[in-house]
Parts: sequence; C-alpha cells; structure tokens
Amino acid sequence: MYPVLSSRLATRRTSCQFPNGQQLAKYGGSAYVRGFFLPDHDDHVLVSADWSAIELGIIAQYSLDPSFIKAYGQRPHDDIHGWAACNLLRCELQEFKKRPDYKELRTKIGKTANFGYWYSGALGTVAKEVGWSSEEMWEFTEIYRGIFAVAEQWRLETIQTVRQQGYVTLPDGLRRDRFEATPTWADVMRNKFRPYNVPGFVELMISKIQNRSGNQAVNAMVQGLCATLAKRKILKLRKMIADRGYRARLWLLVHDELVCSVHKDDAIDFMYDLYELMIDGEGIFNEIKLDSSLAVGRNFQPWDLKECPQGQIELMELNKGLPCMPEDRYGGRATRDEIGDVLKYLFTTPA
Repeated sequence: MYPVLSSRLATRRTSCQFPNGQQLAKYGGSAYVRGFFLPDHDDHVLVSADWSAIELGIIAQYSLDPSFIKAYGQRPHDDIHGWAACNLLRCELQEFKKRPDYKELRTKIGKTANFGYWYSGALGTVAKEVGWSSEEMWEFTEIYRGIFAVAEQWRLETIQTVRQQGYVTLPDGLRRDRFEATPTWADVMRNKFRPYNVPGFVELMISKIQNRSGNQAVNAMVQGLCATLAKRKILKLRKMIADRGYRARLWLLVHDELVCSVHKDDAIDFMYDLYELMIDGEGIFNEIKLDSSLAVGRNFQPWDLKECPQGQIELMELNKGLPCMPEDRYGGRATRDEIGDVLKYLFTTPA
C-alpha cells in the first residue's frame, strides 16, 4: 500500500487518500476492512507504534497540572480515565474498580470526558453516552473542571490569548490564526449586518463563532504539537532504517500512530528501536514521560482468535485468549522471547 499523505490541514495533522487508511474503523462491523491491508511482502509483518494518550500528555506539559503530571510522570502511565470517572461519580477508585460495569463506565465517562472536554469546554458527549440532562451535564462539567483546575486555567488563558491577539503560537514557532476570535472581527460583523436590523441574530452568531474559534485555538495547540512530534519521528525513523539496514519502510501514518512493514527476521530488534524512538521527548516533554504501545500482525485488523487470527496482537498488553501465551501472561507486557513466540504464531496460524 502506498497512500498519499498530505499535511495541509490547518492543525498540521496529515490527511490520507488512495486509499484513506486513516479512516478505517478499528472496532465494530466494518473493522474487517482492515484485514485487506497487508504488509509489502509475505515474509513481512505490520508493526504499529501508538503513543499512549499523547494529547492529554501535551496538555499536561503545557499546563503542568499536578493531576496530569502524576498520571504521566512514569511508565507505564497511571489510569487517568478510571481516575477521572470515579471522581465524576464521587466514589473511591478501588471501589469503582470492583463494579461490574467498571470498564464500560471508564470508557463512557472517564475516557470520553478526558478526550472530549478540552476541545469543547463541556461534557456534552458524555451526557449523550450516559443520558444526563442539560443541568446534570453542566454540574458534572464543573466537577471535571475542578479535578483538573490548573489545566482548565491553561485552557482559559489560551482562549484569552487568541481573543486578544487573533492567533496562538506553538512551541516550534507555528502561528495558528483565528482573527474571528477577536473583538475587532465582532465589530466588523456588527457593522456588516447593521442594515438588516437583526441585532439578536448577529450577537448569537458572533457568540457561537467566537466560542468555536477559542476551542479551535486549544485544539491547534494540542493537535499541532502532536503533528509536529509525529513528523519528527518519521524523519528519525527513516534515518534509523537506513543506518541499521532494516528491511522495513514506513507503511502508514495514522495521526499519532506509525505503522511499518518489516521483515519478520528484523522485527524484534526493529520494535525495540522503534519503541525507544517513540518515547524520546524531543526536548519538548520534560515534565512527563511519553509512552507507546506496540502491536504486530500480518494484516492491519485487530487480532481475534476466530475472526482474525493473523491480526494485530498487542504487545504491551497481551491479548486475552492468545494461544501462544499462558493465561497468567494475558494483559502483561511481552518479553523479547514472547515477541518471538508471537511471530512464530502469526506465521504458523492459518488466515
């Protein structure tokens, strides 16, 4: 597969076409489509490296919020999604983990809140997932803001900055313009629509557009830095492959995930080198530690014993039911020897 990647998006993230491998559903009814995406050769595997909650890590580095720093100050990271969910539900974490619906609530409430709030300033998506009323949604939004009070202050300061100067500046010097966030733009719109005598509509329009532009400025600060980091890693990955003579190439970039086609005999060493490359903070991340998950398979679909036995096997949290692993290793990080066993399994198991 040789897709065309472009980084012309305003956030500096990449888009993809011919085919668009970035929009393939990982789970659900259409996940099987990933199974048609194969490495370059029959003796190659697809190795993927994905940062662990990189966007929250970026917010942690910007804001120095102690709750985020505590979660991302070591490897592996603490479970900040479970912690956020139990705080929103006002219960102790250990008691929360004993609930039969723990995993469901961790995802629906904790993970959705952590990834959705910072780009919208509210928990609207969580409310839809769990059926909160508008009043309950805003009540829980205030609770969430209190949990990450320092990060919330950074978010508000970023919005204030873009409203004052019409742009925000990323650590690498990129400037993201948002003139519509400024009072000057608002005055231009009021003057433009004054002949139509619809002041109520105009003020509502200005309010909605300026709220959105403030959230977009926060988005740009986070996703823009993530995109910069990914592109730096691509350059270093190409050099690593050339310097060490790996029979490999970058196969696809899926936002914050690098996917490579690698010869099976080079795969283990390649994965260890790729992991070290991914967790290097590039001089940007000084207060937190980056972490990365690794997966390997003979196609791009997530592993499933019945549906896709040659799919992507998680190496940082070994899949439950994996035949080449004893039960007491399920959920653990694969050792070098265990990665070798996984590769043998992939090449001896029928598709």
